[in-house]
Amino acid sequence: MWPTLISVGPIAIHSFGILIFLGVFFGGLAVWTKGREEGFEEEAIMDAWLISGLIGLVVGRLGYILTHWSDFGLSWYKMLFVTKFPGLSFESVVVGALLSLAAFAISKKWPVFKWLEVAVLGITTVMIWGFAASFLAGSNLGIVVNGWWGLPFPGVDGRRLPVQLIWALGLWLGLRLLRKWEQQYRRFSWYQHDKDEARPGFVLGVFLIILGLMRLGLSFVTDVQVWRGPLSLDAWWGLSFAICGVLIILIRSGITIKVPVRESKPKTSVRKKIGFDFK
Repeated sequence: MWPTLISVGPIAIHSFGILIFLGVFFGGLAVWTKGREEGFEEEAIMDAWLISGLIGLVVGRLGYILTHWSDFGLSWYKMLFVTKFPGLSFESVVVGALLSLAAFAISKKWPVFKWLEVAVLGITTVMIWGFAASFLAGSNLGIVVNGWWGLPFPGVDGRRLPVQLIWALGLWLGLRLLRKWEQQYRRFSWYQHDKDEARPGFVLGVFLIILGLMRLGLSFVTDVQVWRGPLSLDAWWGLSFAICGVLIILIRSGITIKVPVRESKPKTSVRKKIGFDFK
């Protein structure tokens, strides 16, 4: 596609780095704007965003190393030099960022789920720009296809399904849905469940469901896969995210699943007749 934007001698500006920077900037702007509306401290919002980004990158790198151990072994050189030996597990990035954001909220005594609902809007924005960057860089390729929907990538054999664009488009639509439901879910009667006010957590649950279903579906058309049993690692990640999202919505809504209990019949005493009396 277009991996290098400008190259002057030994200096090169890569499209991947530029788009990731833009994603972090616009994602942070979305978090700062929404967080300020919700009453969070402005300076603390950006501190949390930057810290969670760094922790997410570290956890994402560790996740990639663990799932591709044969490529790294015990070589610290390969593990640390990301530019020469690239690779991140974006699911691990998301998990690391969410956990660090939750820990930051606890340390600040912020309502955790309310804060995470703000944060996922920024995380989704970063992911949209990130997959667009992968498309231009020619990474995260799809399977080989022969139809018109396949695109040629430099240095890659065959026409490939542009799963990066599918990801970017799907997450963009998901972001629009999250923003819409973020304004409406407090009025959902089923989510309130006889409570005066709906508890935060709905947007976080929907985010995880969208992410999980997309990861599960696109795992079948992604080129490089790491298999764990009957499914690929990407598919297992997708199932895990979707299940966690459903559980968060159920728990935060207060919906309970009642299991019918079969009532046992009272035992009748058996009396034994002895002579003219019963005992």
